[in-house]
Amino acid sequence: GNTGFRVWELADVQCTLGIMICYDWRFPEAARSLALAGADVIVCPSNLVTNVWRLAMPVRALENKVYLAVANRTGREERDGETLSFNGDSTIIDPLGRVMVSASGTADNTVIASVNPASTRDKSFNAINDIFADRRPDMYRTDKS
Repeated sequence: GNTGFRVWELADVQCTLGIMICYDWRFPEAARSLALAGADVIVCPSNLVTNVWRLAMPVRALENKVYLAVANRTGREERDGETLSFNGDSTIIDPLGRVMVSASGTADNTVIASVNPASTRDKSFNAINDIFADRRPDMYRTDKS
């Protein structure tokens, strides 16, 4: 899409929710922009057919200190003469990149995990370093000089 990445305040549970969809996980900027906008939890509904997301998604949670939930499709689909196999394993990941709970890769499941949204708002990981305060956007150039 071309609408950018948005967050929603869920006042009744004191949580800010961000959403990225499927292929967005491949771009670190997607999760980072949601985290910078205040997301405590990022959700990513998906139709994933590769396994690389299992490596990348915990990193997205860790590098942004957020919870991340991947709702991934299971089953097979024929499309243009090709069979796509969706690998399931819907997963909820904590802000340290650890899998909290994971669903089956072959069956429809519901997974639930308790989260503490407030714990994601302090972006420091020790007394000196803060993953947002220590950023240097002035040094992130796109020119080739």
